[in-house]
Amino acid sequence: MAKFLLNTAFVEEDFFSDSRLIAIGSALKGYSLCWWLNQLFGLNFTREPDMDICIQEGKILSGSGGTLFDQVTEEVKRKYYFPVYRHELPYFDASIYLYANRCSVKKLMPELKHADYLLLMQFASYIEPGHDFSSNLARVQGISWTSELEIDTLKSRRNLII
Repeated sequence: MAKFLLNTAFVEEDFFSDSRLIAIGSALKGYSLCWWLNQLFGLNFTREPDMDICIQEGKILSGSGGTLFDQVTEEVKRKYYFPVYRHELPYFDASIYLYANRCSVKKLMPELKHADYLLLMQFASYIEPGHDFSSNLARVQGISWTSELEIDTLKSRRNLII
């Protein structure tokens, strides 16, 4: 029997084309950071719980007999939910996303250990001339640092695809 693998290269290319990713260090709660971004840039970040990213940590155990009636048991140690806030862009099928990078001890992007939030701007060439995000993020009270990242170099970039 042939096995089929889902090729996510096209999905990644489409989702991240003309995008910018900014790592943010902040002690603010997600809703507070969104409020500040909404006030400063005139955006409308909202949280839709259906968009939250869930990462499961654990393994699946199955029966040993190999018959139709074997029980398959699933053992999932823990589920981690990472809130996602979104501002929809007018005139485009794109958005600005704010991802929480921390959920208790788990990281959405493990290679970004010090980042508390990630801001992904789709169609950055459309957004950036009107809103100078990179330099103005420092004006938000509670943001201690920001850093622009190269999306192509991140190993866990698939975790950001919604």
